[in-house]
Amino acid sequence: MSQTYQMNVFLKNVKAERVGDVAKLAEAEWPFGDWNRDHRDGQDDGLIDLDASGIGSLGGGETAEEFADRLALAVWTANGCYCEVKVCSTYMEDLPQDEHRRGRKEFGRLTKRQGPT
Repeated sequence: MSQTYQMNVFLKNVKAERVGDVAKLAEAEWPFGDWNRDHRDGQDDGLIDLDASGIGSLGGGETAEEFADRLALAVWTANGCYCEVKVCSTYMEDLPQDEHRRGRKEFGRLTKRQGPT
């Protein structure tokens, strides 16, 4: 049974010359959208920070934790060395929900009206 997740990935200290390879291998693991690039506060050290997000499905009983391991291995392989990998996962099929009703009391308070309308 597959489960729908939004995955946000944040990569720190990716080799600038390997950005394309990193994005390509990461996208082979998950349908990430456009990648945001940050040149690490203007530093010219050949390293880039990347982030992206995408919605897809985990299948075969894979957990978000196992996916993070799989993605990290792909990123490190493409980068040719260590870089920081952070994955934030949101399970999309049972999102928390808050309900905020506004009745006559709030109508009067918010519009400063008194009595029935």
